Amino acid sequence: MNSKYFLFGGFILMVFAQLYVPSKMILDKEKTISEGTLFRFKTAPIDPSDPFRGKYVRLNFDLQEIEKDSIEEWDYKEKGYATFEQDDQGLAVVKQISKIAPTDTKNYILAEIYKRKKSGVQQLQVSLPFDRLYMEESKALPAEKAFFESRRDSSKLTYALVYIYEGDYVLTDVMIDGWSLKTLAESRIAAEE
Repeated sequence: MNSKYFLFGGFILMVFAQLYVPSKMILDKEKTISEGTLFRFKTAPIDPSDPFRGKYVRLNFDLQEIEKDSIEEWDYKEKGYATFEQDDQGLAVVKQISKIAPTDTKNYILAEIYKRKKSGVQQLQVSLPFDRLYMEESKALPAEKAFFESRRDSSKLTYALVYIYEGDYVLTDVMIDGWSLKTLAESRIAAEE
């Protein structure tokens, strides 16, 4: 008789966990969007050999780097906290890189930090973790074509819309000259029909 109660209790716990975990993940992302700051990260051209895998478009960003007097305390590909601000064009730039989470701002993420010397100047470079825009499968190929056409035209401003809040981030869209990549993909599909 006790084994039935034990199995039933285990079953209820399993059902609760299966509902709780995805719900918590969704609520955390919604909190990031509602309370976070929206940043525009300028994209950079990527190697066109295989940018599209499955249901996402791979993104590359203009290098996010910051000059430092000393980079010796950083290890190769060490995790660190990058805080961001907006430049005069409204694009995201790295404000600060540190080994501990900042307490004076909520606009930070945990990312891989690379150190390098360029023309004798010591720099720390941030590898942004949001490098994939997932899309519905039917929109993926038209979106890929629109993205690569925009990258060939240097007059077009292409950037990713990313909400950042206390180490969490949500990539919501990629914009090409003010147009949503998702909308451009939908219009290409409509034009082909």
